[in-house]
Amino acid sequence: MENKRKQIQLFDRVADGKYEIYENLVCWRAIDKVIFSSWREKIKPKVRVLDIGCGNGRSTLKIADLDIKIEAFDISPKMVEKAIKRAEAKNITNVHFWIQDEEEYQYEKESFDYIIGYGVLHHLPNPENTFRNIAYALKPNGIYFGMENNVCIFRGIFNLLMRLLPLWHEEAGSTPVISQKDLIKWCKKAGLNLKVKSVCFLPPHLCELLGYKVSLWLLKLTDVIFGKIPLLRSQGGINLIEAQKHSS
Repeated sequence: MENKRKQIQLFDRVADGKYEIYENLVCWRAIDKVIFSSWREKIKPKVRVLDIGCGNGRSTLKIADLDIKIEAFDISPKMVEKAIKRAEAKNITNVHFWIQDEEEYQYEKESFDYIIGYGVLHHLPNPENTFRNIAYALKPNGIYFGMENNVCIFRGIFNLLMRLLPLWHEEAGSTPVISQKDLIKWCKKAGLNLKVKSVCFLPPHLCELLGYKVSLWLLKLTDVIFGKIPLLRSQGGINLIEAQKHSS
């Protein structure tokens, strides 16, 4: 409960502008572009989508131009308020935002075609239980798209760089980094077919020096190169998750 309180305080504090500074860092603009370009291609029209931990609308608004209906919630009241304002400014009408604690959310059985959790699980107290909820709420063949910090051999370098030159700050939950092994275990128990890919082998601090276009190109290139090396392909900074519910 104390950790959850700190998370709410942090996100309420950064909702008015500071989080958007983080969002618009070169590294995150490039990473978001790579990830959402892939997801957008797979989301079919005329479907119902749930965005868990939507924050200020960062993830939601990147798919809101599609012909879909989106429901999105976050535990931070000020983040939700910001998300609503951003949607209104863009005249977006196919999204419903509301304040919600994921632990207390009453998921509807087989009600969503897609569920998104963009960097959310590592903030939650029980990610394994969240996967069970996701499986319960997905329609047969429905897909969960997620992105989470990875347990990898480069994590120590990243942590050192962030101590020396912080680019952002966060209050994570019980699992600040999530291994592919854990994702495999949780999805199997939940009845989800998991596809997990390790991406982002480029240090975020280097992205800030190189600029957006070069960083985007290098992110894609290094994902391809490292993805072909057996001992390194699972060592990217981010796990990209695609978990599909078993058909009935």
